[in-house]
Amino acid sequence: MDAELTPNRSLSRPAFGLLMAVALVVNGVLATLFLLQGLYPVAGFLGLDVVLLYGAFRLNYRDGREREQVRVGFGWLHVMHQSPRGHRTHWVVNPFWAKVEAAEAGVSIAAGGRTLRLARFLSPKERDAFAAALGKALAQARKLPKAG
Repeated sequence: MDAELTPNRSLSRPAFGLLMAVALVVNGVLATLFLLQGLYPVAGFLGLDVVLLYGAFRLNYRDGREREQVRVGFGWLHVMHQSPRGHRTHWVVNPFWAKVEAAEAGVSIAAGGRTLRLARFLSPKERDAFAAALGKALAQARKLPKAG
């Protein structure tokens, strides 16, 4: 097994640009109308609205850079987690000791008294399918190779 898990982002970058353009135009027109009526604070809040919308999507896209790579071979299970900031952590364990479970908070791998949680960003169906595939790969990795 060699799987790479990444969070899904439903809004593409061009669509984000279009969304921001529409938000700027609509809030700009509204702010102008409020300014003409002397309601300066409302115009300021409309500008703040656009800035906060932009910031929220920037954080969302930053979090989308998270990666998890799961590789299983005979006698080993390797998990690499890359944070949105690029920091990588590696976890290697013997598949004979690994136990996989799908849970609400992700897929957990327990081995050697430690538990690793991954696939937190997957949907419940995707988590269940991934846990089943990982369990099957670990079962294959536990089988002894046939002597030839």
